[in-house]
Amino acid sequence: MKGICVAGIDTEVGKSVVSMLISKAFDFSYWKPVQSGGLDMSDTLFVNKHASEVHCIPERHRFSKPVSPHEAAEHDNVSVQLSDFELPESHKPVLVESAGGVMSPVSLDFTNLQLFEKLNLPLVLVVKNYLGSINHTLLSLSALKSKLNVVGIIISGERNSASEEAYEKLGGVPILHRLPNIDFSPDSVEKAAADLKKSLSSTFALL
Repeated sequence: MKGICVAGIDTEVGKSVVSMLISKAFDFSYWKPVQSGGLDMSDTLFVNKHASEVHCIPERHRFSKPVSPHEAAEHDNVSVQLSDFELPESHKPVLVESAGGVMSPVSLDFTNLQLFEKLNLPLVLVVKNYLGSINHTLLSLSALKSKLNVVGIIISGERNSASEEAYEKLGGVPILHRLPNIDFSPDSVEKAAADLKKSLSSTFALL
């Protein structure tokens, strides 16, 4: 396996936590192609802080303003093209974390979906249960499944059995793991990574 993409149904749904834990559990290199918000808000810095053993690849573009990448690029007077992005060379598989949701624009010329399609990696969708998450999840899956191999969903945070039944039955993909809220102590990170590895190992072995 060359790597895997991690996308979310919205911002602040737990993509970076899931990405950090997958990278740690499976010894993947971590790469976030686009980061908005400067170094002090960097998800790469977050991964380094809580999983220092993970090899992190520098972002292709890093912008100063904490807004959508297309707006952040305009603010910094940077032109972003789909051709800017190639899967980095690494001696390990590469985990690619998106900036924002599936249809979030990286520039006004292309969205995360088109970036995922270019990288052509299997994809895991991170879902957080909230009012409206069924709609967001099913729309995301509809867009993704027309282009990519969506291997499954990871639930981040509180459970909701009614919503999760809808994700699986109407979305047509399995829930691979349910990740509870963690306090980011070293012990909790180790346990969360170990539990996630148990859940995903058989699926990842087939990729």
